[in-house]
Amino acid sequence: MKFGLIFNPNAGDIERIDGVIRKLEEKLGGYEFVATTPICRALHRRLPYLYCVKSRVMNTWEDSVNAGYILSQIEDIEAVIVIGGDGTLSDVVAGQRRSGKLVPIIGIGIGTANAGPMISLSLNECDLISDEFIVKGMMGIDVFHLKDYIATGFNDVVFSDCIVSTLGGKAVTVDARKFLEGHRIESTPEDIGTDTTCVSLNSRYFATGKDMKISQIIASPIHDVDKFKYMAVTGLMCWMPYSVYRGVLTVTDKPVVKLTRSDERTTLTMKQCILGDKDVIEIRNTKGYVVVDGNPRIDMSEDGAVYLNLNRRAALSARFNVAGVR
Repeated sequence: MKFGLIFNPNAGDIERIDGVIRKLEEKLGGYEFVATTPICRALHRRLPYLYCVKSRVMNTWEDSVNAGYILSQIEDIEAVIVIGGDGTLSDVVAGQRRSGKLVPIIGIGIGTANAGPMISLSLNECDLISDEFIVKGMMGIDVFHLKDYIATGFNDVVFSDCIVSTLGGKAVTVDARKFLEGHRIESTPEDIGTDTTCVSLNSRYFATGKDMKISQIIASPIHDVDKFKYMAVTGLMCWMPYSVYRGVLTVTDKPVVKLTRSDERTTLTMKQCILGDKDVIEIRNTKGYVVVDGNPRIDMSEDGAVYLNLNRRAALSARFNVAGVR
């Protein structure tokens, strides 16, 4: 059996990565592993059958995309183990999608949120690692800039100028632009709408900056796994009776993707719709970024529309075949 291996050294809980590697060594150390250049340099002494595939190293999020692309092209890899957060997993899937070949992904969560359904195991569940796993298709929201595929969100796709990240051991909202420049600077989300902002559903106006104040736009898939049905704000609005619909689009007049105190109270106005497989969302003329599973991926100051649509088989997710694994 052969596994691909990817880990994100910039993910939230990196201090505990050594424990994950020890479990891989203990449970799967007799199998072959294939990783890209920077991973091999870090782990070659821990996993005796770890082989290196050269790749261009940019020290950016594109390294995860490239690793996903490269490993999906190697024959006989039965699954790719990804140690990172929701954003890392989304990037690896983006690489596989660009290669045209999906390989099952085993996600071990060490990120800030680890809230998405592509996370197979938490750090506390690594004892469950084994050589038996079950594979299923995973639904997500595909993101396109103009006609180019960019990424897939399995938790949510948010139009915002901030992201949630780890700073000083705590989850905080940080400036999205500075994050892409390599700096984590705490910031409060601002409105991303303008007078010319336009959100369309199937070529018909859904919300515009002239009709309402637009602060954030959120699109979320609704997954079959009970744990994830209500984790996103868009899942809280009781759309589940509409079982043929698998996603929700929300436009709000105040930022909702932010961290609040337990005693904080606020009111907001929102406009929502449920999404089916054939629905296409078009969004133009906002500020901020398109944030896919926690990572900024498109600068909305650039020209061109962003398109979103549901994809019921956007990736292959693997769960270890052990009683008690979610």
